[in-house]
Amino acid sequence: MLKKTRDPGVEIARLFGCLIVIGCHTYLPISKDNSSFDFTRTFVAMVCADGVAVFWFILGCFIFRNQKSYGRLCKDMSFHILIPLAMLSVITFYLYPYTQGATLINSICRPLPDYIEALKATAVWKAIRGGEHLWYLYVYCLVIISFPAMNGVVAQIDNSKKQFLYFAGVFFVLSANAITGNRLMNFSHVTIGGLIPAALMTICGHIVYSHKNDLLKYGWAMPIAFILLNIIRVFVYKAGLTYVLSWISPFGLLCSTFILVFSFSISEKIHNNTAIGMICKMSSYTYSIYLFHILVIGIFKRKHFVDMLINTTNYMPSSVKSIIHPLIMTTAVFLVTLVIAIISRMCNNTIKEKILHVGQKQTACE
Repeated sequence: MLKKTRDPGVEIARLFGCLIVIGCHTYLPISKDNSSFDFTRTFVAMVCADGVAVFWFILGCFIFRNQKSYGRLCKDMSFHILIPLAMLSVITFYLYPYTQGATLINSICRPLPDYIEALKATAVWKAIRGGEHLWYLYVYCLVIISFPAMNGVVAQIDNSKKQFLYFAGVFFVLSANAITGNRLMNFSHVTIGGLIPAALMTICGHIVYSHKNDLLKYGWAMPIAFILLNIIRVFVYKAGLTYVLSWISPFGLLCSTFILVFSFSISEKIHNNTAIGMICKMSSYTYSIYLFHILVIGIFKRKHFVDMLINTTNYMPSSVKSIIHPLIMTTAVFLVTLVIAIISRMCNNTIKEKILHVGQKQTACE
């Protein structure tokens, strides 16, 4: 979010991460009822589990190479993260009940206890109801604030051996935590419980990016490794270690690495500047897509698009439906939210131009 010069490989990974995050919110429930195990649905859930980890890796690709001062990083965070977070929280507060079936009037005219609940959540640095996906932005701010400490760690692991030991250490900690069902580290999506795994993953992203050229030769093996690893993940989940479904797991660490390396290898094969420009342009909207996609999904449900899709695919074999449904939903949500993001940026640019024009006019008058 703070990057100015774009690496096509990183931008491809950003698009993959965006689609995975949407997929995570659109796939069918893992089990058809409370007891049965469905391999295909569980596999789809595993494939869609690590979008957040991919974005922490992406942050690690550039934040430690950024020449900006700590003060500038915090200033950019205020403008690019805190302001959109505040605006979307207000929008979500008033529209979320509507997406859940309330009338628009009742959705906007909220009772006093709802305001108190929202204020309490904000006071403890936690996303409000209906905007739970915004936890990422709350933790992102903590990561930026903690940048000096993270940068100190990166400075200490300044060679391949130390970086390998760090990566292996993170893998070990995540493995031990997954085995205990998260009782060892008690990771979460709020405050310190979210900051620690986010920081660990961000530094791992830096390590992977540091060895980008060495890893390119393995790029085209990454999809196979990704599929095989998630098949293993399904059976580990079935065996009772359900926490492996989280991005805060050894599988999340490795799958994010595979996605990043595969993205690098794709970019190396693209030599057309127009194609590269389109990829970078498209990826520049992923932040806005992330912000708005939950509201779009809610409206889809409100307008019975999801029910219609389920009924339309009922004739398909269960395994096929389990794949087709999230593919259609993810594509539809991505495209609709992309249009919203484009319109939002156009409006934002127009407002900025008018403000600048007024300012220049006043200066000229003076």
